[in-house]
Amino acid sequence: ERYKALTYVLESTQKNSPATARVVVNPNNLEATIAVQNLPPLPPGKVYALWTVVDPNAPYTTDDKRAILTEVFQVDEGGNFKQTIVVPKAFRSEESVTKVAVTIENASAPQKHVGTPILITGS
Repeated sequence: ERYKALTYVLESTQKNSPATARVVVNPNNLEATIAVQNLPPLPPGKVYALWTVVDPNAPYTTDDKRAILTEVFQVDEGGNFKQTIVVPKAFRSEESVTKVAVTIENASAPQKHVGTPILITGS
């Protein structure tokens, strides 16, 4: 079975912030291109974390926020980041993924998911 590409557009949760991200997923090989713009570079010890938030009934292992840690990244001095990443199998079932979000986490333990979303897909 072939799946069509899925595009997720993330917008800032802060008013007047120009930050955006776009995640284009190929569900066939579970690869995605992530492109982030206008995020401020972080201080040492902090990283950006990309999360896949899944439906409560979806059969995937998540944290207590129903999220799967998908990628950890830093932006360059211009606030940009672009890379091809591997994404969870949840993307093979479009209805399983409810949101895609970015938080700021501690570099030593990003999986703890202590940050609140700074970028999130529209609901």
